[in-house]
Amino acid sequence: MTDEKKRLRKQMDHEMASIRFTSYQAVTIRTHPKSWKNRWTSFMNKEIEISLVMVMAVAIVFVGTIFAQGLFYEQESFENIEGSSFQKIGENYYTKEQLERIGLLNEN
Repeated sequence: MTDEKKRLRKQMDHEMASIRFTSYQAVTIRTHPKSWKNRWTSFMNKEIEISLVMVMAVAIVFVGTIFAQGLFYEQESFENIEGSSFQKIGENYYTKEQLERIGLLNEN
């Protein structure tokens, strides 16, 4: 088998003798970057593969979290020193008058 390999190697060397690789320097710089600029360029030219299933799963979790936060607003009431009533909706505090004006407060 080694004789066969040697023969194939010799034939390949004979066929490739006339071919010269002229862009050795450019390819070496791109494949083995030394400066930060060349390293950054090499990093930015890499191909990445992102699974569509993972992207959709992350998007669904993100949208679900945003939607769930909107459904569960807390409403708290407290009295300040002057006695006016405040209510907390989400992270904001509103006076009784403000809520009546926009129609969010239903009093019986």
